Amino acid sequence: AHRLIMNREPATAGQIGGTLSIQPAVQLVDAFNNPIVQGGIRVEARAASSNQSVVGTTVVTTSSQGLASFSGLRITGTAGVAAITFVSEGAESVTSRNITLTAGTPAKLVVLEQPS
Repeated sequence: AHRLIMNREPATAGQIGGTLSIQPAVQLVDAFNNPIVQGGIRVEARAASSNQSVVGTTVVTTSSQGLASFSGLRITGTAGVAAITFVSEGAESVTSRNITLTAGTPAKLVVLEQPS
């Protein structure tokens, strides 16, 4: 039975919509935690919560050493605590540690009521 384990955890904090300062990597291993040295295995990063989304390069393939390294990942949606789940067909998934996300830089100002 194959499974994924965290090789490099993502940053523990960031802003909604901002690129994570530490990008995650996961390793494909066997039931005894031995690395499976096989390239070309598809691994996908997904938001662990339904009120957030992972965007960027969310699908990568493993290197010849069975390592899937992600780059440019960002989380959009609601500020608060987030996590990323990594999935690969035929392998047990793994979820990252929690990431605390704060609101991003204001994009625009909206007038809700005109002054009288």
